[in-house]
Amino acid sequence: MKKKQPIIIFCYSFPHRKTYDFVSLLVSKGYENLWLIAAPKVNLKHNKNKDSSNNHNLSKKYNVKNLCKKCNLNFFESAHDDKTKISKIITESGSKTALISGARIIKKEIIEMFPDGIINFHPGKIPETSGLDSFYYSIKTNSPMGVTVHIIDDRVDAGFFIFFEKVKVASNDTLKSIKEKLYEIQLCSLSKYLDIYFGKKMYFPPINRPKKNTPLSQVEKDTIILRFPSWKSRQIEDNRSNES
Repeated sequence: MKKKQPIIIFCYSFPHRKTYDFVSLLVSKGYENLWLIAAPKVNLKHNKNKDSSNNHNLSKKYNVKNLCKKCNLNFFESAHDDKTKISKIITESGSKTALISGARIIKKEIIEMFPDGIINFHPGKIPETSGLDSFYYSIKTNSPMGVTVHIIDDRVDAGFFIFFEKVKVASNDTLKSIKEKLYEIQLCSLSKYLDIYFGKKMYFPPINRPKKNTPLSQVEKDTIILRFPSWKSRQIEDNRSNES
């Protein structure tokens, strides 16, 4: 039975909303043979300006390590490039696949350890919004918001396409509501993947991504945000055209 299959989850060791919700969803669906490889926190340039008070509130609510204790799940703190430790976890678990709920770049030698691949849930359309700042690149390129589910390779946000789940934009949506919808679609995409694709041998086409997008400066982000009303209007119009 596929729900008994071991699944490795690449995640972070610090409190993290997406990991907490991914694990909660998996457990609610009966997947309890979970093995979390949780990378410790690294201070990155693009994280320096984040609201520390908001992070503190999230830390109290989304403690992944405590959730694993409560649900009797396997939790290992390890860098995602520790080949020796990850190989040992794979051998012990017997897992052939992994999901990503939070990770930095996973190297080729780690990816090749999983015969059934590592599945990522990128919050944006690939290749248009590859790399960091996918939310802003969606607006910049007039792309629909949504989640690309794909098997990764050693390039950032590339590999093999499984499906794209689109956010439905409404006339009363704001930047904040769109971001929340985009987050919720990631959970919906995980659920859909588990129900339809998990454990199945299928052909998934390669993703043509010649290059990844570069991280944006705050000035560039602020400029792109000015385009939000026109982006929203276009998405609503596209939705009407597709429904007619």
